[in-house]
Amino acid sequence: MENQIGKLNSTLAQLKECQDVESKKKILDETKEVQDFLMMHPSLKKEIDQLDPNEGFVIKSIIAVGEGDTVFRGWETLMDLLPKIKDFAKKLLDVETFYDSLGGIIGYHLTVLKLIDGASPAEVSKGKMFLKPPGTDISEENAALNELVVNGIEALSSMGEIFPIGGAGDRLDLRDPETGISLPA
Repeated sequence: MENQIGKLNSTLAQLKECQDVESKKKILDETKEVQDFLMMHPSLKKEIDQLDPNEGFVIKSIIAVGEGDTVFRGWETLMDLLPKIKDFAKKLLDVETFYDSLGGIIGYHLTVLKLIDGASPAEVSKGKMFLKPPGTDISEENAALNELVVNGIEALSSMGEIFPIGGAGDRLDLRDPETGISLPA
């Protein structure tokens, strides 16, 4: 994680020096994460290259933080991909704007990584822990997974769900390091 934090710190510092989105895109294009991902997915690169500069920048931000494989899993099965990517990019532009004070998508991701990495034993003992939730990997079909799906469908009539869908994010206690002013979460 330290290596990823270091890379993102460097990338974010370079991005903050840029005056325009084209310069920012060029910096992201030079990162190993973006280069490797787009080399492995040339047809997706072709679609991303058709986006306007702001849209291309936010899509490449997702790739630069290492989430390209997760976000674009299964994209090759979609028909008429460009409109879907443009729609996704427009939503990401809202996120980029909202977290501008942290450095946009990349700054937000970096902040979360630093919080996870920086949890001291004292904080952990106070209940501040970052654990991966339990779950079943459903990315590869197998007999056990099929059985779980069937059991789940059969149990739908007796199931109830609770969806936590938001919060103020005040437990993150995000603050500007110089002014101490609270930042958006």
